Amino acid sequence: MVATSGVIVLGALGIYIVEHNVNDAISSPGDALWWAISTATTVGYGDIHPKTAEGRLIVVVLMLTGIGVIGVFTATIASFFMIEEEEEALAAMRARLDQIDAKLERLLADRER
Repeated sequence: MVATSGVIVLGALGIYIVEHNVNDAISSPGDALWWAISTATTVGYGDIHPKTAEGRLIVVVLMLTGIGVIGVFTATIASFFMIEEEEEALAAMRARLDQIDAKLERLLADRER
């Protein structure tokens, strides 16, 4: 979360510096922050778009970073749920194997008699 926030703030600062005199849509740091958040989350409403080459470069970095960080966050949450399901499945398999083992032990003991 800290990395994402840092990238968003740096993206907002960068876009404000290169666009605020060129782009009427970015007239305040708040506009730049709004743009950075919507771009990093890949929502990109299209209400603000850069007009300079530097601004477009910032867009590319922010989009790739946003997609990467959000993807990692989502994967982490998904893996948490998968681990719980796997542990439950393993516990059920162990219990079943214990039952089978006990039956085999009884069969072998009966056979030896």
